[in-house]
Amino acid sequence: MVSELPHEFRKFSRNCSHLRRILKETNRCLEEITSGEREHALTIAALEKIAGILECHPALVVLGQSCNAKACLVNALLGEALLPLGGSLWRWIRIQYGLTSHTALTVGQQFEVVEHLHVNEKPWTTLPEDDLRRSECDERLWPEHSTVLEVQIFHPLIQDSVHIVIPPDCESFKPSLLIEMLHRNLNKSLPIFIYALEEDTLSEYNISELEKLNQVFPNIPVFFVCTSGSLPPPYPQELTESEQHQLQENKITYRQAVTDNKISMESDIESIDKSLHSLLQHLTSLGYLNLKNPDLDKPRIKSQPYGQLSISSEFIDGLHKLDKLLIFIRGCLQCHLVQAANTLNDIQGQCIQKFILSAFDMAREIQITPRRILYAQKKEGELYKNLMAISNEKQEEITQLIQVTLKDMKDNLVEKAGDYCYQGEGKTVLEERKNLSTPNQDSNPDPPTINSVVSPSFRHGPLGPEPSVTLSDSEEIKSAQSVHIATVEIQNWVLSWLSDSVASQLVKSVDCLQDTFVGTLQRCLESLEKNCQDQEGSLLASAAVKQILSAAYNVELTTSSSSSVLHSFIERLRKLLHGLQLPWTQAPRLDSEWRKRVATEMLNSLNAARLARSISSQFRDRVRSSHEAFQAAMHSLESHYTGHLVRTEEQRVAIRKLHAPRLARLSLESTSLSDMVQYGKL
Repeated sequence: MVSELPHEFRKFSRNCSHLRRILKETNRCLEEITSGEREHALTIAALEKIAGILECHPALVVLGQSCNAKACLVNALLGEALLPLGGSLWRWIRIQYGLTSHTALTVGQQFEVVEHLHVNEKPWTTLPEDDLRRSECDERLWPEHSTVLEVQIFHPLIQDSVHIVIPPDCESFKPSLLIEMLHRNLNKSLPIFIYALEEDTLSEYNISELEKLNQVFPNIPVFFVCTSGSLPPPYPQELTESEQHQLQENKITYRQAVTDNKISMESDIESIDKSLHSLLQHLTSLGYLNLKNPDLDKPRIKSQPYGQLSISSEFIDGLHKLDKLLIFIRGCLQCHLVQAANTLNDIQGQCIQKFILSAFDMAREIQITPRRILYAQKKEGELYKNLMAISNEKQEEITQLIQVTLKDMKDNLVEKAGDYCYQGEGKTVLEERKNLSTPNQDSNPDPPTINSVVSPSFRHGPLGPEPSVTLSDSEEIKSAQSVHIATVEIQNWVLSWLSDSVASQLVKSVDCLQDTFVGTLQRCLESLEKNCQDQEGSLLASAAVKQILSAAYNVELTTSSSSSVLHSFIERLRKLLHGLQLPWTQAPRLDSEWRKRVATEMLNSLNAARLARSISSQFRDRVRSSHEAFQAAMHSLESHYTGHLVRTEEQRVAIRKLHAPRLARLSLESTSLSDMVQYGKL
């Protein structure tokens, strides 16, 4: 059965080529899809891992207790005496396939060492012991710069890119160094470990070596061979025609027996020599074998979950049972193939699932986006018409609302005006000494600071900010201009309170602002604008709706638009008189009583009808400008989605008719390959 190993390696190489083709087509399929429709980094990392497995070539790593044991095992595998028996202190040996026999010394798998080899002096069938031995230079440079004897032979076992690696025996060094070097040298290989035993006990060095091997390669089994048994049968080419015919019949019988479970993997353990039981116990304690019963010393085969494969370590007590190595190597190769095929199939399944979800999302977007745009335009149009109708038709209601508000807040505002602090007095702009409130003003927001109360024309003149109010310790003015500045501050402060209160009452009285569709309209616009946030002006639609809804709060009241014509004339005359103040006249005190008097005069001079007209006009202008901005933004959104939906439909059709069917076919091929490897012919 050892003669069938080349067939197993050839079948493994053929399956790897098939899986590489599937992987290549999968990569090509995923590259045609935008990165937004797949987890790019995760998928690429998994595919690179699979490619790494498929690019590796099998390597038979022959470890052992001595060079003699390893030589016996390698010769039995090859069916010829390639290595001499009874040697020691060997260097690294790598056996590869070649059309002609050739040997060379290399360092680091890159540089060839120019050294005289006895094998080159004459034709050979067995390598000379002197060429295998480490030189004194090797001993000094080992293990950092150890040499490797590269051997090329024409043999069917290693024809399909298979290597045989034989590590050196180096009991003078720590076994951890050897295993770490082995791990580096097997970087691009699929190692299959075979351990040759020639004694019935394990030395301390052997135990340390196996422990380190289990640490560095925790999931890789080891095939233990006791080389003291009889030799295996020869290769078919060394038999006569009748013997080859008989061997072929035996193979067919063996396959049928394994298929029908007539041959047990544990049946031969009962016939193991009792002298090897201590060796089995050692291997069991190291975690390589699993004895079901210490009395029977039968290795137990591990149960495997469905769709996965793993092979456990095996032990044979002689080279005459080397046929079991075929099943062991087949299992190792199948594990690599099944792992790669299942990983690839998982990626393909995830991508197909994403395709299905993406296709549904695209179809939904194509259907619902035009409806969302129509809904937003319709509801905003209704809101605009209602607000314009309110501003045009409810002048009397707004006038009554202003009159009621003035009546309710007059006393409260006058008291608060007495506690007002002028700008630039070293305190906050507005400071309330008492927490005053009226029953109808509980919901009013806090009044703004003087920077938002005073109009820009008052705060900043042509050459910069106007001077602030300057008072003496007795609250007397230091300049004639301070009276006018203080008066304007008080008036604007009163108007700010009135504006906030009227705006709050106005919003409460407008029924259309309380409708439930307003929130739905805002959410609809936000969802439409998510896909075009990178475009300039893409957020104007939702901002325009917010401006429409807050138009009532943005109304500004000024003295010119609030007071009557007579009051405006009196104010101008008062300003002129204050500017012409004579030196012998007493400077007025801008105390609390003066502030209350100014606030009272301001409230008494307010004209409710004029205020209503000003509020309606400002409200109407703001709603109209916001409506125009909304229409421009919706036109931009429609232009964006016209091209976007066309591209989305093209992607949906490509996924449904091209990418998904192709990936589904590749998924079927990968899962079929995995099933064939696991349940196909032996």
